[in-house]
Amino acid sequence: DVRVDRVAGTDGGALFQVHPEDHKPAPVTRRPSAVRSPGERIAARLAALRSGVEPVAISGEPGTGRTTALRDLAGDRPLRILDAVGIAVRGADAWVADLLAAARDWRGVLAIENVQLVSESSLPLLTNMVTAPSDARILLTSTPVHDLPTAVAALVGRCPGRIELPALRQRGSDLAELAQSILDGIGRGLSLSPSALEALKAGEWPGNIAELAVVLRGACATRASNRIDVSDLPEQYRVSGRIRRLAGRERAERQAIADALRECNGNKVHAAAHLGISRGTLYARMRALDIRA
Repeated sequence: DVRVDRVAGTDGGALFQVHPEDHKPAPVTRRPSAVRSPGERIAARLAALRSGVEPVAISGEPGTGRTTALRDLAGDRPLRILDAVGIAVRGADAWVADLLAAARDWRGVLAIENVQLVSESSLPLLTNMVTAPSDARILLTSTPVHDLPTAVAALVGRCPGRIELPALRQRGSDLAELAQSILDGIGRGLSLSPSALEALKAGEWPGNIAELAVVLRGACATRASNRIDVSDLPEQYRVSGRIRRLAGRERAERQAIADALRECNGNKVHAAAHLGISRGTLYARMRALDIRA
């Protein structure tokens, strides 16, 4: 608030009085925004599309659960799956004939898997199936959209419903839940130790969820108890995130110690002698390099 008074007897003089006003803005009410895990986002997207009839394209790397997702979308409706992998076995003409017969007669859910393998000459047929009215609900699966040929990406883009499944290496926040779900399907009471979970989170997982399932089934077959530890995992999956960040020299040292322990059947006295170091030094380096034996 500013007040100005002319000062009498001066040439244009004025007195300015400035009074700051304390405006307190009303607080903005914000709803707590819970960050959903990738698994929760996928489940929500599947739930939103499950009851629809429009075509849906499910994209993701092999092993990310594309077939599981399309079965979830089918729900209780009859499901028929045609995999484009069959083109290499039966030939394109026979496979397309099966597709045409299914499109003509099927009344449930018709899923075409691995559409990235369909020849470009057959893509107009699939495009027509996606865009034209049909008694069957059309579902497609493919590799990630950014890896698709332009014509196949255009086909996927015609689907009103889209689901992009993230790779397992991008799902660290819900890897524990995924692993426990797999273990529950193998047997009752199975669980992972914190160190085993840490090692699994450090993996690259090129085979994604399918690879994780293979690793856990193998660990369950050799476990000593219902609690799976790092030692129960295949050797190449026992590396923690901290170990993956080791420098080249430290990685080489760790490998040399691990090799010595293996050659000496776990005897640390013999391994230390084999390496030319004291037993105390061996223990210290094993702790520093996270070697369990």
